[in-house]
Amino acid sequence: MAAVWISLPRLSLDLFAKRSLLLMESVVGRPIAIDKARQHKTRPSTARVKVILDLMDKLPKRMHASPVFERADR
Repeated sequence: MAAVWISLPRLSLDLFAKRSLLLMESVVGRPIAIDKARQHKTRPSTARVKVILDLMDKLPKRMHASPVFERADR
């Protein structure tokens, strides 16, 4: 097991919602953090999520993502 940062370059803005990022990264490991640039929207070109990754697992080469919208009243 290892904690690693996964970068998602050229990510569509509608996929920057925290819930969308956590769901996408749960495919490869257990998400534990989202970078501050995503939280403060200072780097719109790339999102990074820190995950606990089992280095013995086979990783997906590709995945399809659809946005998960957050409720405004939260």
